[in-house]
Amino acid sequence: MVEKVSISNAHPLKKDYFSQENINFENDLDEVIIQKILDELSPKTDNIQFTISKSEKNIQSIGVCRNSSWNEINYDRSKYCYYYQVLKKSSFDLKSRIKLLDFELDEIDFKKLITKVQKTLMLYLKELSKTYTIKNNLLSFRVKSSYNNQDYFLLIYSSIINLLNYLYENYHIQINKTFQVPYYSEIINENKFDHKIKIIKKHLKNEKVNLTLINIIEHQLNRITDIDNENRLTYHELDYFIKYINGLTNHFLIYEKRKNTTEDIIFLLISNRFNNLKFIKFITDEIRLQLESTINGNDKRTYLLDKRNAIIQCFPTIDLTYDPKSKEIDQVLLEWIEIELENIIKHIEINNQTVNEENILKLKTTLSVPEVSVLLKTLNDSGIVSSESYSELARIGSNCLRTENTENISTSQLRNYFYDKDPVVIESIKTRLIQALNNINKNLD
Repeated sequence: MVEKVSISNAHPLKKDYFSQENINFENDLDEVIIQKILDELSPKTDNIQFTISKSEKNIQSIGVCRNSSWNEINYDRSKYCYYYQVLKKSSFDLKSRIKLLDFELDEIDFKKLITKVQKTLMLYLKELSKTYTIKNNLLSFRVKSSYNNQDYFLLIYSSIINLLNYLYENYHIQINKTFQVPYYSEIINENKFDHKIKIIKKHLKNEKVNLTLINIIEHQLNRITDIDNENRLTYHELDYFIKYINGLTNHFLIYEKRKNTTEDIIFLLISNRFNNLKFIKFITDEIRLQLESTINGNDKRTYLLDKRNAIIQCFPTIDLTYDPKSKEIDQVLLEWIEIELENIIKHIEINNQTVNEENILKLKTTLSVPEVSVLLKTLNDSGIVSSESYSELARIGSNCLRTENTENISTSQLRNYFYDKDPVVIESIKTRLIQALNNINKNLD
């Protein structure tokens, strides 16, 4: 198989073809290339300067460099090479000028300059993107037989991206980190975000993790991988996400055979200082659901204390925060838990106070427990009081009465004494009722 490729030394990929040391061309061309191939390729043999020959993977490459005039090259190909050379020169001049001004300007003015350059380049990208399509597979330089406006646009786009990368790498402190990182930035590529994000998504899909939590995590990751995402990550977030994505990837690779639960992922994100508002709300909603399904106040308190201890033990694993303008996630959650604990403790105290008040409101009687039981049964059987059953009567008596020796009368005790016909107890109640009747008679006189 034979392929003929023509390329100018002004092309962006010239190094792939002219990187070898120049070899003076002393032999005839037919001595370098067999006649059959020469007849098929029909190369021009005038003004030859040097040849290049190399073999790689059983493929032999023979390059022949010759002087030619611009009018021998198609206009679109000349234009493509010309744009590249102009952009290359402009980028070099801009970088040189910035380096010089770094010495001439004070810190405040130089920061303003860098921010202005950064803003201008971002505006250029925005305007270009309105007219032309950005596709990942088209952003690399290629040797083509013809070029169009889309190719010229990609040259300009790549040049601007390279300048923004230069500002980020060399003037990291001065740049405005609230600006969004452009798609296909070399900073993203060199950190292998695409590959690492695929690992994270794959593991989340295979784990027993809450779907809402997965969506929260993937929503942030998509801000890096989606070309048409209007809410792309900022330069500050880039600093954070480099460490955040590395942390998540390392966790899943280290514990590859372990099945992570929703709680495992929650504590992993807390350790990575992911103070995203939706994530925080997800955690508080999960805790609140658990509290609502728990009836006992002390059980609720114990659950919250366990959560608080677990969050305290989530030591930060990176030195950056997802949102530096907001509180740390562990601080927000601990403050929220403290408020919930205070409310639960208040409810426990109120319930205890109610129980105590019920004890205080019990009527004290001079009767013994057996006498109380006989009196209640007598009143019920006489129709003076009414209850649906002796069990209900015993329960009411237990809740409402206390003796001098017994603070809390047992319901079962009262119920058992209903059927006890101890003559001494019955005689005692009879005497008391006669005394009560005599008191009534006195009031009638």
